[in-house]
Amino acid sequence: MPLKKQPPSLEHLSLSCVPKVVTKVCRNAAEKCSDKFYLQKISSGAAFVEVNKVIESLQNALFTYTAHYFHKEISEQILLALSELLLDRVSHTGSGERSSYLRQSQEERRKLWLKDQIILQFSSMLCHPAVHQFSIPHDLDLSLVKALCAAIPDMSSLSSLDLGPWQCRKHGLLSLASHQDGYSLMFINNLTTLSVTDVSLDFIINISVFCPNLTSLTISKSEVNDEATSYISNLRKLKILQMKDAINISPFGYAELLRKLPELCSLGRCDAFGEVITTLYHKWSLYKRSVGTIPAILALEKIDCEGPISDNELSLIADHCPKMRNIRLVYNPVVSRRSSSESELPDLAVLSTISNLDQLGIMSADFYSHSLFTVIKTAGGRLTHLELTNVDELNLAGLMMIGDHCMMLTCLNISSCHYTPEPSDRNKLEQACTPQALSKEKRPFSKLRRATFILTASTHIPILKYPIFFALNLEELKLKQIYQPMEDIFISSLVSWNPLQSLVQFHVTNGPHLSLMAANTLIQACPRLRQIGCVSSWGRVEREELLAFKREIVARNLDISIE
Repeated sequence: MPLKKQPPSLEHLSLSCVPKVVTKVCRNAAEKCSDKFYLQKISSGAAFVEVNKVIESLQNALFTYTAHYFHKEISEQILLALSELLLDRVSHTGSGERSSYLRQSQEERRKLWLKDQIILQFSSMLCHPAVHQFSIPHDLDLSLVKALCAAIPDMSSLSSLDLGPWQCRKHGLLSLASHQDGYSLMFINNLTTLSVTDVSLDFIINISVFCPNLTSLTISKSEVNDEATSYISNLRKLKILQMKDAINISPFGYAELLRKLPELCSLGRCDAFGEVITTLYHKWSLYKRSVGTIPAILALEKIDCEGPISDNELSLIADHCPKMRNIRLVYNPVVSRRSSSESELPDLAVLSTISNLDQLGIMSADFYSHSLFTVIKTAGGRLTHLELTNVDELNLAGLMMIGDHCMMLTCLNISSCHYTPEPSDRNKLEQACTPQALSKEKRPFSKLRRATFILTASTHIPILKYPIFFALNLEELKLKQIYQPMEDIFISSLVSWNPLQSLVQFHVTNGPHLSLMAANTLIQACPRLRQIGCVSSWGRVEREELLAFKREIVARNLDISIE
């Protein structure tokens, strides 16, 4: 049975009081100041003098007199409180005062307006030297988001800023009237981490001018092009760069970034990386001849490429990216882009020469024909993460090879691979999956903690059974079966392969034949289980039945979440 819920810690209880304190102080200040100052000129700001004194006192209580390791969570709780306060006012006045200004007196209108402004003024509570990290959740009220962004220039100690999905250009965030987009960045020059969405070229220019200390930059859903990358390349301390949905950057733009940013470790998702490495290092490259100087070694440690990469381009990566630790790619040996580098190792085998590689993801390759098995045999001892997607020629011998050579593996993802069953598979499984083999100190998959499987046929069960049987320390398991829906009895079989004593999270998607009996089986078998995901999508689970099941879990005080 899962563990019972434990009493919350004193730290947790203390932090849970922060929203209550902020809400009470903010509400009282809004009520008193609106009653006192509503007759004065709205533009005079007399009410805010008293409000700022209250804010300063509350800042001292929450930041100055508390330990620094609480400050990030306190900031989050303050945002939660202000957001709830604004939503509460909308829920109480949305169908009354706020939507019926015509029925209000002039006095009521002025009071209501002043209350809202006072609540928003409390966003300046975060303008304190103790606030170093600031992240804006996606579900805040827009007026509060704008007030927070207006207060950011006064957050002088801010080193990390994440605006989440809020669109800077659309809502005018971090911009001042009569100035370029992103002008507010000039006041927070200690920033080292920045994440923004929907920004203009002017915004990117201001990032390059006012944020010289940035080491991590994420730009989402923006029209980033080669001109923008020329400004980003001025951020010489940048180590992590992610440009999500950046479809307008050419290989030359990425090449310029890699050439000018000597410390860049991660380029984020770049589906044209094969062309980029060719642009940089092909001996007949026009780009290489035009710029003159190309660094012999890149600092890149991570590549995420869902575009085709050939064997020649892999050779260039191995030669010029020796620090590479994490690579995810689509292998395409027929790509015609040629390189001056000729490796003696065939196809994917060149990856085994990258000495620091410990995370590998391969898509659309053949396990044997493209020498992926060679990588497993020669470099598998270093791998901690392995992802195989749409890989052909995978068989039981290949799985056993992975288990025998990848002894450090903690995360395994096998998705939509083309498994080749053999008549002897059943006997091999029975001979391999024995109590004696399970008791060995160096058994396969002994360090596996997280596993994900997407199966395309019932004949693929060995892909699932062999790793799970040996993974006694498995903590997270995700399953998706596309063509052969799982039955409740399958979950019982799963538990018979492995008692799952360490399992914490379990997710099954596409389960049209699963019922709550499967969830009960897991709850009874897994003492550390904390979450069962996607239960509401199971085909034989009715809504009322699921609600009753959740009520039973609450009544029994089980520390488990059913989603």
